[in-house]
Amino acid sequence: MELIVTVSENLSLYAGTVTTHADILVIHPPEHSLYHQLCTWLDQCPPPTVGFNHWVLAIGTTALCLRWGTYLAVLMDEAKPVDPRARHLRVSMVSEEEMRRINIEASSNLACLLQLWHQDEYTFFDRLRRAYEQLPMPQRRVRRNREPLEMILGFLIGIHKTGETSLPANAPTAVSHPYRAVANAIVNLTYRNGPVEDVHAGRGAAYSLSHRRFTDRQAGQIIRYTAERLSPFVSDFPLWGGYLADMSRWPERIEALPASSWYPRGWSLTESSSQIRLKQEWTV
Repeated sequence: MELIVTVSENLSLYAGTVTTHADILVIHPPEHSLYHQLCTWLDQCPPPTVGFNHWVLAIGTTALCLRWGTYLAVLMDEAKPVDPRARHLRVSMVSEEEMRRINIEASSNLACLLQLWHQDEYTFFDRLRRAYEQLPMPQRRVRRNREPLEMILGFLIGIHKTGETSLPANAPTAVSHPYRAVANAIVNLTYRNGPVEDVHAGRGAAYSLSHRRFTDRQAGQIIRYTAERLSPFVSDFPLWGGYLADMSRWPERIEALPASSWYPRGWSLTESSSQIRLKQEWTV
């Protein structure tokens, strides 16, 4: 079985293939990622007409990197009926492996976007404005929440001033993959530690592939939470900017980032997606 998600009358996304092994459903990610499928399509759309408002960039980023660019598009597929169990907070609607795939894809997507910003600013802003105009989203305007950005900047500036930290074993790797290391921290602070946890948590398991796992209200809360917190990361000065000139050069300035208390332990710096295994009894 193929997982197809309809974005609009002009765009459908291939989200992977489902195979069966005994009592296990295995969901294989697509070779051509959802993010790159979206970018290919957006680049063929008419030039954007919206401005460079922070909410345009924030909603465009959230649409491209999370809502439509990850496996979350399958779980929030509005062509499917809402699973009635989604309204019960004691039931987990998203499995650990599904969460892991979303985390990996969102971080990989954001890393690609941040690198694009650093290397080709024109295309970066053009693509986000196209995403805002072309990809359906529950909000058209959000506030800006600087708390996650201030946490990251505060930590890095504090380390720079004091130099008092013991770097984790993977610190050199973080410098070797700076955009992904930063993206891991951002996704954890703007999405993973937010209201999606309320849908993921629970003792029971309800992981149907024929139902939408989120109510409209739940989906709207998650998207707004993420977009508001992503806003300063894509509309203010980037972490490689000259306003941090008194710190180390990029990317050495983020060397200690994995030492922070809120950096997600065990998150990949290289994977772009992952396989999912679900017991068939969970998918009814």
